[in-house]
Amino acid sequence: MKAILLILLLICSNAFSRQYIQCRAHNTPHSFDSIVINLNTNDSTLYITNGVHLPDTDRVSILKQLSFVEIKDEYHLFQANDGKTQEMIAIRAQDIGVASSYFEVEMKITKLSNNDSMTKVYGCFSSLYED
Repeated sequence: MKAILLILLLICSNAFSRQYIQCRAHNTPHSFDSIVINLNTNDSTLYITNGVHLPDTDRVSILKQLSFVEIKDEYHLFQANDGKTQEMIAIRAQDIGVASSYFEVEMKITKLSNNDSMTKVYGCFSSLYED
């Protein structure tokens, strides 16, 4: 009986193929900074923009590969690194694999040239998709 419950728990926790998380910074006044996190096993991505409302000439948009780092203190930690900037993203374990109308994600952005960093908190929602 315990084995069956364990198998069901594993199936339920891995029942989604991809989690789409859309977020907007809310601890920065007048910011339209947004991120989209696509958690997809070994093919996860992080999309960063300063606002989709801006004309193309003023908009900054970056797409990076996102890698799982570890689980620490009930958070799943992910990292994106392009050699110039590193983003460390912390998502609560309870928000992984669950469609949600609101949760928060923390992203620490570090410039690798001088090790300057800042942390932003994003309000997010997520959806699950089967591929």
